[in-house]
Amino acid sequence: MDLANGIGDPQVRNWGTLGGSVAHADPASDWPALLLAANATIVCRGPGGTREIAARDFFLDTFTTAIEA
Repeated sequence: MDLANGIGDPQVRNWGTLGGSVAHADPASDWPALLLAANATIVCRGPGGTREIAARDFFLDTFTTAIEA
């Protein structure tokens, strides 16, 4: 992933996570934009099972996702 090498500085890359960035849904973040551009599918796992959600359906609004409790 060439893009991953250019996201943030070393501290961000070493402490942040892809999942955390995506779940946060910050419109200024690089990962959500990449997932949308790539027509990616996001897998959400929890006690109720697993769901696959297209990135275009996952990001509902600024800082709001389709993640359920």
